[in-house]
Amino acid sequence: MRRILCLGLFLIAGAAPAAVTLLPHTRHHLFQTYGLFTEDQVTFVFRNENRAWAALGDSVALAEAPDWWGRPQLIFDGSVNFSFLSKGSLVDFNVETFDARFALLVEMELGNQWRLQAGVQHNSGHAADGIKDPQLLAPNLGQNAFLARLLRDFGTHFRVGGTLTYLADVDPEVKRWQLDQFADYFPLGADTGWPGGAQPYLALGLQEYGTVSYDFTYHVQLGLLFGNHFQTEHRQSLRLVAGYYHGIDPRLKYAVFEHSHWDFFYAGLMLSL
Repeated sequence: MRRILCLGLFLIAGAAPAAVTLLPHTRHHLFQTYGLFTEDQVTFVFRNENRAWAALGDSVALAEAPDWWGRPQLIFDGSVNFSFLSKGSLVDFNVETFDARFALLVEMELGNQWRLQAGVQHNSGHAADGIKDPQLLAPNLGQNAFLARLLRDFGTHFRVGGTLTYLADVDPEVKRWQLDQFADYFPLGADTGWPGGAQPYLALGLQEYGTVSYDFTYHVQLGLLFGNHFQTEHRQSLRLVAGYYHGIDPRLKYAVFEHSHWDFFYAGLMLSL
């Protein structure tokens, strides 16, 4: 398999225009926010009601055209989010649900710290054996979407933006249009001088979407970032986080089939690889 992959990359490199760089250093972190709970990241947080949430998420820059306007990069992005229910111990959980999101994105710089992200995404919702509602095991849940995100940094203190998503193909039917808005605020800026380089921040997110009707979902997160959110160079980042989520259930099968809403506090770790 490794030889086939290497041969494929060699053939692509030979066919690619000279202005295109394969597997460049990623700038995907400049297009992300901490204000949306299911943004692609590695997560492990404990929450109230003896539950936990975990995620595995990462991205890779496949190609870049550094001489083109906007320096566009082609990004493959993916994440899987897991919901856990405690069996009576802090180290013993059942998996309730897991939701997968995979996207192919083009990300480009518009100037004056404006950035644009656009692409396609596939979402799928799944129920695991530990779910308390076994009627959710069988039904299929899949969504194919087009999305566009516009955001801007204000120095190294603020990042604000929003995403427009259209669900072109859904099973079962839900509201096709989705919106979100977000803001990340670093009161001391990106280089705080705190011990270990810690950067305190506040992140806020608002989402408008739904199944039979539109609902508002909001998310607040306080954290300490050890890493990079504003500089061009990509670095692995660690966050100590505490937050609150209120709105449509982030478990896709519960949101779509049960029209469930959730509100919860959480605390733990989030990482960007």
